[in-house]
Amino acid sequence: MISYKYILLRFFSVFLVFLFLAACDSTAKLDLGTEGHVRGFIGGVIADEPRAALEGRKILAAGGNAFDAATAVYFALAVTLPSRASLGGGGVCLAHENKTNQMISLDFLSRSPIKIGPNTSRPSAVPGNPLGMFVLHNKFGSFQWAKLVAVGEKLARFGTQASRTLIDDFGPVASALISDAGSRSIFTQANGQSIVEGSFIRQL
Repeated sequence: MISYKYILLRFFSVFLVFLFLAACDSTAKLDLGTEGHVRGFIGGVIADEPRAALEGRKILAAGGNAFDAATAVYFALAVTLPSRASLGGGGVCLAHENKTNQMISLDFLSRSPIKIGPNTSRPSAVPGNPLGMFVLHNKFGSFQWAKLVAVGEKLARFGTQASRTLIDDFGPVASALISDAGSRSIFTQANGQSIVEGSFIRQL
């Protein structure tokens, strides 16, 4: 004879398994803005540094468009590969607008200062990258600007590993960077040696 206690135990076991399977339902749709929102093919991201490419892929997987991904990739690169995409740089972007079937060119190259002092030997250019990405995103992006800027901000605040590409770029200019106190605090290890591939770097 089967006891009521056994029947209840079996019932609760089946019920718990059902709840577990429901919670693990792979067909559940994730909210827009959450990685995994898009299923299947989401496009491709190419960057000179792997971490930045992965961050751009996350934006596409969360439902962002190509311009959202490009913005996130840029701000990630400003941290992980500043030798090629720094906040102080500039660039040119070509974008295709599907609605009008037009190619749009955006020029945000760094410009010379309007006024240069007479004793200035190495004037700094006016940065164009942040403004250029802002204009590009403002016209075509779909995600919130702050969410995309936060990608690079978090990498700078909490740190990331130096890639082989960064170290290759760092080598020829290492002595100049190390001579500057600010750069030295970023590009040297705790033992005073220059960073190497895999070194943990933060850019507070």
